[in-house]
Amino acid sequence: MNKTSIVIPIETIRKCRGVLVDMGSTLLEFENTPLHELIPGSLKSAYDYLLENSSKSPDWELFSNKFRQILKYHQHKAVNEYREYKFNDITTELLTAFRIPPTPEIVHGFFEHYYIKITQQVTVYPDSRNTLSRLKAAKLQVCVVSNSCFPGKVHRAELARFGLLKFIDATVFSSDIGLRKPHREIYQKALTKLGLEPDETVFVGDRQLEDALGPQMAGVAPVLVRRPHRKYEAGLTSCPEINSLNGLPGLLEL
Repeated sequence: MNKTSIVIPIETIRKCRGVLVDMGSTLLEFENTPLHELIPGSLKSAYDYLLENSSKSPDWELFSNKFRQILKYHQHKAVNEYREYKFNDITTELLTAFRIPPTPEIVHGFFEHYYIKITQQVTVYPDSRNTLSRLKAAKLQVCVVSNSCFPGKVHRAELARFGLLKFIDATVFSSDIGLRKPHREIYQKALTKLGLEPDETVFVGDRQLEDALGPQMAGVAPVLVRRPHRKYEAGLTSCPEINSLNGLPGLLEL
């Protein structure tokens, strides 16, 4: 992708009919626990499930090293090709490497025990509900567009758990369509679901590449939410910025 910023007039933002919004670090926070702690803990939970439900007992160190190797390969490929991998496919590859039959039951159970520690530490930003409520009150359509290797249904459940799903008209998760931001097609999928054109929408998110440059290349006006834990490259993007979702309604003149 050409990372040259495209300036979209702010008048376009103020006349929008729909909002595409990122999920992680925008509506919900998934990074409350450092990844170097979260991933090993999640894997150990899934590993313990495997020991109880399989006749095989792979060595923990070998198992965890193989998992990291497989995960790193697929993450690198996804970042370079903008194509999403699925966690269940990684699980199948991992189990096969240790000659454990990847039955649907085992793969599903492995995922559930892996993901439980992740979802338990997820929190909602305090301004998410109010902001989405104001968007809906203004009769704007809302679609969540997010990168994830996990099934979209678990994220919809999380949005429902925090009282956000009722404000959302549609969702597009990369794991469900096989493409990830900033691939142009993922934004188009969201637009199609809402029945809107690019110049009728804005994209709100916290990442420069996926949530600002990607939407701009698709003709969608971005609004960047600056989060303290995120690193930003000066001059990479040229778009309106807010420090929290509370700033969005005012920017849209709602």
